[in-house]
Amino acid sequence: MQISTETASSAGQNSGHSDLAKQPDAGASIGLEVWRKVQETDPEVTKAFSKGGFLGTAIAPMYQFQRATEIFGPYGIGWGVEVLSESYIDGIPLMVNNAQVGKEVIHKVYVELWYFYKGHRGSVKQFGATTYISRDHFGVISSDEDHAKKSQTDATSKCLSMLGFSADVFMGKYDDNKYVEGLRAKFDLQRSSTTQSTESTEASQASNAGPSQSVSGPTRYEQYKDRLAQKEKAGESFDVAAVRATIEQDSSLTKMEIQTLLQFPLLRIPAPESNKHQDASTTQSSVFL
Repeated sequence: MQISTETASSAGQNSGHSDLAKQPDAGASIGLEVWRKVQETDPEVTKAFSKGGFLGTAIAPMYQFQRATEIFGPYGIGWGVEVLSESYIDGIPLMVNNAQVGKEVIHKVYVELWYFYKGHRGSVKQFGATTYISRDHFGVISSDEDHAKKSQTDATSKCLSMLGFSADVFMGKYDDNKYVEGLRAKFDLQRSSTTQSTESTEASQASNAGPSQSVSGPTRYEQYKDRLAQKEKAGESFDVAAVRATIEQDSSLTKMEIQTLLQFPLLRIPAPESNKHQDASTTQSSVFL
């Protein structure tokens, strides 16, 4: 494990003791700034787990990656992970009917997580491991095709923990139910505030949008359909030919919408009368819509 810092201008150079000697105060002013920002973990992204008799709290990896992006910037620009080496290591013997048929295989990676923060480049190196070939509790020997991804995720999570990400989980604070409930209330309040802020912004944008930008309310086509449905339900009569003429002349409707509306049962009239009122003005239909 190694933590080092260097200025952004020398980001492409390898860090080492000589670099730190040249910049003894690099990052000193930052101190626990990042740690304090990321040490608390949203209970909604955690779950309890049991493995080998050990009880613990698992953190959703994507949550940690999201938090890293919030602090450092987009992955690949503000931070990233490079695999330095990987290997496969033999584990315990795999026995079938008291005979050894092979060995468990562990996949191990060594990665470097680099990041930029306030003009400084930092990096953390850590190992990650996943069982590649194993035997389950049913005695079935199998391999994990996602072992490489899991190993890198494990190593990345360990690197982030060295910077304080989800430190409350690693420090055992999640064993205290009162602490967890307090966090839950805090994050629920933050989510509620964010939702209200978003809704307020969307409402403001909608109120400031011009007529051509507005997407709220029924369209002209929907208005015709609703009005026809109302008249059909109420059994009201109206000048069918005049309404047909108005629909045919309505430039806000598409040809498909016009044809669909004209097929509405209330607008069907005998063929000889279909052109009887083609000169009807739109003023006549104002009573209809």
